[in-house]
Amino acid sequence: MMVASWGGGDDDMRLLRIARVALVMLLLPCAVMAQGWSLRTGDDSSFFTGAIHAPEGIEMMLLCGERSPQGVSPEVTGNMEPDITPAQVLRLNLSTRDIGQPQHGAPPRADVMIVTGSTGYRLASVRWNEMFGVWEADLAANDAVFAAMSAAPMIQIHSAAGVRSGSAANFGTAYQQLIQYCEAQFAAIGKPWAGPGQGGPMQEAAEAAIMAECSGPAERAEGYMRRANIDGDGVEDVVLDWGNVACLQGTRRPFCGASNCQASIFISADFPRRGQPVELYALGVSITALSNGLDGVTFAGGLSSCGGTGGCEKTWYWTGAEFTPLD
Repeated sequence: MMVASWGGGDDDMRLLRIARVALVMLLLPCAVMAQGWSLRTGDDSSFFTGAIHAPEGIEMMLLCGERSPQGVSPEVTGNMEPDITPAQVLRLNLSTRDIGQPQHGAPPRADVMIVTGSTGYRLASVRWNEMFGVWEADLAANDAVFAAMSAAPMIQIHSAAGVRSGSAANFGTAYQQLIQYCEAQFAAIGKPWAGPGQGGPMQEAAEAAIMAECSGPAERAEGYMRRANIDGDGVEDVVLDWGNVACLQGTRRPFCGASNCQASIFISADFPRRGQPVELYALGVSITALSNGLDGVTFAGGLSSCGGTGGCEKTWYWTGAEFTPLD
């Protein structure tokens, strides 16, 4: 049986269904919804989902989801429309009751604001999910709005449709439980949810650069961040390959041209002085072990960067004072 309710009516049940959580989860053996935001998790062996939702007043849900560690084909379970979210991103669902019906063509909207106390947090892009009849927005899991919601007794949703108010009771606890669940599940499928505070300082700087340049969350493909020992100072260095990063709003790949993409090299011995990474463009980037026991960074080039003779590679290394190419 389902154990969560949005308050009654066909629209409420549709909102629960649109999160796709109802397809595979919300099946915990309890009959009464908690008095406050609460966590529901589920795994049908093809996909997992974790979600928390508002207990009253507003129809808001936060969730994460991905392939199940059990790896069963969705053709076996019948779960063909799961929620798939990138690591470090939570999907926010809002109902038409709270922010109104979509306009013709259902373009993304930027009029929705979450207000706690006297502070408002505008959602940069809220999109319409036609299949399930719900508004969606992807937010970084550490977005400031969640800290504000954790400290507030009430939440308001402001939009062109008006103002709706709801309870923030137990949001902070439920949010932390959701993050812990998402981290554990993503780690189980080999996609570590390594965010600020979990990696080294160069990893944190690289993640901060992604958030800043994308003005919000981004998809991260395998190999987007390569860890290395470039300078030998005992602090992990990081190479951020922008070719494997896709922003979820604005310019999708802000640092890629027709063929080359930028790579940002965060060298711990150099970054505090420079205040920014070393940045180079290439067709691809990889880590190369050097004879001195340290790592170099090898960039693949095309015709224009290789004298018109075909593809080439050049390895750069840390001299102790600067990052420079090998002769």
